[in-house]
Amino acid sequence: MRERRTALAALAAVLAGLLAAGVVLVASPVARNSVRSSVSDALGAAQPGGASDRPHGGGTRPQSPSASQPVVRLVADPVLGTARPEPVRKGRSYDSVLDPLLDDSALGSRVGAAVLDLRAGRIVYARGSGREYTPASTAKLFTALAALATLGPQHRFVTTVVPARRGRIVLVGGGDPLLSATTPGVSSTDVPSLTSLPALARHTAARLLERDRSRVRLAVDDSLFVGPAVSAAWEKSYVPSGVVAPVSALAVDGGRLEPGLAARAPDPALAAGRVFAAALERAGVEVAGRVVRTAAPRDAAALARSRSAPLSAVVEQVLASSDNDGAEVLIRHVALAEQRTGSFAGSRRARTAVLQRLALPLADAVLPDGSGLARGARVSPRLLVRALGVAASTRHPELRPVITGLPVAGFSGTLVDRFVDGAAASAGGLVRAKTGTLTGVTSLAGVATSAAGRVLAFALLADHVDPAAVLEARAALDEAAAALAQCGCR
Repeated sequence: MRERRTALAALAAVLAGLLAAGVVLVASPVARNSVRSSVSDALGAAQPGGASDRPHGGGTRPQSPSASQPVVRLVADPVLGTARPEPVRKGRSYDSVLDPLLDDSALGSRVGAAVLDLRAGRIVYARGSGREYTPASTAKLFTALAALATLGPQHRFVTTVVPARRGRIVLVGGGDPLLSATTPGVSSTDVPSLTSLPALARHTAARLLERDRSRVRLAVDDSLFVGPAVSAAWEKSYVPSGVVAPVSALAVDGGRLEPGLAARAPDPALAAGRVFAAALERAGVEVAGRVVRTAAPRDAAALARSRSAPLSAVVEQVLASSDNDGAEVLIRHVALAEQRTGSFAGSRRARTAVLQRLALPLADAVLPDGSGLARGARVSPRLLVRALGVAASTRHPELRPVITGLPVAGFSGTLVDRFVDGAAASAGGLVRAKTGTLTGVTSLAGVATSAAGRVLAFALLADHVDPAAVLEARAALDEAAAALAQCGCR
């Protein structure tokens, strides 16, 4: 273990400068959504009900589970069911297995953890589990739960084009988190759930040309969301450095200037309008003048519309890639569904109400945003594992995409390059978990089936990590999660 930690130190030192400056480590969409081809078939086949945890390729979209599915038994099954070695900690207690790993100095002075036996419904390990820690992106689990609970897994987001006065058409944002400037089959991320804005432009152009209109003016309407587009709880560097874009009901590729790159547009809606205008031009319709912002006529019949993939697929993609922009859009839809304003403030109140109905009280938690980027966020490990327990429950099959969307250790999403060496490699394919990283913070929350056959939900959080030791801290949490998968503990 120490040899491997030493090998990580050099790379950690390089990253330390970025972390100290407040930069969140976020992989590019291409890297984040890579899945090792050698196990792609196994991953797809292991998902019950046809759901796939593969963020790219294959074309298989997640299906909503029926209410009769034994969710707790199935959703946490290992993706490499026959690859598990013999239990290495048979007969030991959870305390004796986890305590030495979580005492690792790389994790700093504040480490919280909770492990919930999903079948038994009881906490089997706790370490500061009632205290609040900075969750980083594990907070996206609450956003995903709230979205699925309010909208349902089959909900789709609609982007429309409507006619307006004086030869103008209006592109109306419906808050589609995966609206993209790419064309199906050419996507740089190859995510099957992307919605193609160029395809919508081609459909619009065809309708216009049918009406002998080959020249239009274009406006955008992003009024579905209101309030500040940038959270006051975010570090000032987040938007300029490309960690997140200003939140908008109309944005392509998460507000990126180009798919796959970090740089964000200062006004995502107008940038989306320009992408749409260029696609119209390619389809034979001239766009006169500049793209402007306006309110679409309320009673206008749509010229064309584009529907997103089902929310189940959107949630899986947001969790797998830890999509900050997608999470912020989803939490605003929760606010609108709860009859509140689509703003940061409305979203907080709505999420609290929804999770309260799921018996997940947020009284002691602080969640300023939907993505977990806010450094002032505070969540207990106990609440995180309870949330995973609700998502895995047979009583809430509509929440199952929260589990199937978790990255698979060593194979998909933000875990594609973790659990691949050292002691943690033994759990490759056997653990699903949402990652979280901020400066001085590393977290991991997910599910695993232990060698003793117990289905476990776990939450591991450390928020006083030396930025120079971030890779060692991640490795320590990976080893702790791997120990759960290999544990014969009872």
